[in-house]
Amino acid sequence: MSLLEVKNLTIQFGGLKAISNVNLEINPGEMIGLIGPNGAGKTTLFNAITGVVDIAQGSITFDGKNLSKYKPNQIAHLGISRTFQNIRLFSKMTAEENVSIGISSVADYDIISAFLGLPNARRKDRETREKAREYLAQVKLLEYKDAIAGSLPYGIQRKLEIARAIATRPKLLLLDEPAAGMNNEETMELIEFIRNIHRKNETNMAIILIEHHLEVVMNLCSDITVLNLGSVLARGNPEEVQNNPAVIKAYIGERRNRA
Repeated sequence: MSLLEVKNLTIQFGGLKAISNVNLEINPGEMIGLIGPNGAGKTTLFNAITGVVDIAQGSITFDGKNLSKYKPNQIAHLGISRTFQNIRLFSKMTAEENVSIGISSVADYDIISAFLGLPNARRKDRETREKAREYLAQVKLLEYKDAIAGSLPYGIQRKLEIARAIATRPKLLLLDEPAAGMNNEETMELIEFIRNIHRKNETNMAIILIEHHLEVVMNLCSDITVLNLGSVLARGNPEEVQNNPAVIKAYIGERRNRA
């Protein structure tokens, strides 16, 4: 059974169909790409999966559950985590504290225990800090554990946001343009960073990757879906997508002409 199944999905904002009759599937452990021109509906699809926007028609099923029955915070607890086009870190907190927030999204003790500093709360906080350092070490960011997140270089902030997302131990990770604003060297480093996270993950985590840097998607994903004007334009492996005349006309050719 698919981990995530998007079936005949339509999203409307007033009279505008942002997404029309879109189908998408991903299995545990897979990494697939989602590309298309600006305004194609990629981020809207992520927002629908995470419960931020309402579904007009169709369904989204995750791990056998109909997501329309759940609120965004409940969907996160089901095992879906995401990053955003614009980095959303707690800029005045340290790198370690940012990852700790991901780990502590569901506390194992009540507010009274925390307020009184009871042993259970202190033990949990200590374990959370230790786990945060383990995640930072896993993504080779441990040296930045005490650095204020907002003071870190842009590329490191991107990696830190991904580290915080995987600290929730998700079954599905949604990456929304992680290479945005990066130069070529930073982009190549990010490719290896994401590949290593996917290869070493212990939860058989699946990843859906939105990206305008085609080299990122082509290097990482064995299956790619192309959206255009809210609908699926094409689907296939990197070679099939790059050589698809409709994709070249609507997206790849347009990008080449701008270059």
